[in-house]
Amino acid sequence: WTEGPFGAARVTIVESDVDGVVVQTSPGSFVRGRVVFDSSQGSTPPPASSVEISPIPVDPDASPRNNLATANIGPDGTFAIEGINGPRRLELTRTPPGWVLKEIRVGGIDVTDRVLPFGTTRDSLRDVEVELTDRVSEVLGTARDERSRPTPNVYVVVFALDRSLWYPRSRFLQKVPTDPVGA
Repeated sequence: WTEGPFGAARVTIVESDVDGVVVQTSPGSFVRGRVVFDSSQGSTPPPASSVEISPIPVDPDASPRNNLATANIGPDGTFAIEGINGPRRLELTRTPPGWVLKEIRVGGIDVTDRVLPFGTTRDSLRDVEVELTDRVSEVLGTARDERSRPTPNVYVVVFALDRSLWYPRSRFLQKVPTDPVGA
């Protein structure tokens, strides 16, 4: 649940060695909050431990690429992540069956899918609320060829019209293969 200190410095090397480069590490920022469940279908909320939250780097030059932290979630749904550096998106990397992300709020403000800056204590987030819902959207259908025959083994891609939502691991950009009967 912690990534630990991190430091980065941009260095341009033209024709000779570069001297005097100092890389100052930072203990990073922290994220503290809670997981809540909105049961609009009457589902029994699952244990908070069935949820996994990670701050996913969006710029590999400004964030560590390995040892990614995952929220330490308590039985009461409260969680903490520490040692976060660089621009990130808070993402659910695991959800319980039948539940999806509804919204991530910081102090009541929607930050779902936003890139957030981390690196200093001042960049830390308190009062984060990760809300899941049992109201899951589905797209059902059958892929057909030009003669209206079902088409097996092709990919159906569903995406948001807003291109800014097309980023790696986006919940607004999904693909699924059709089954043997084109469904």
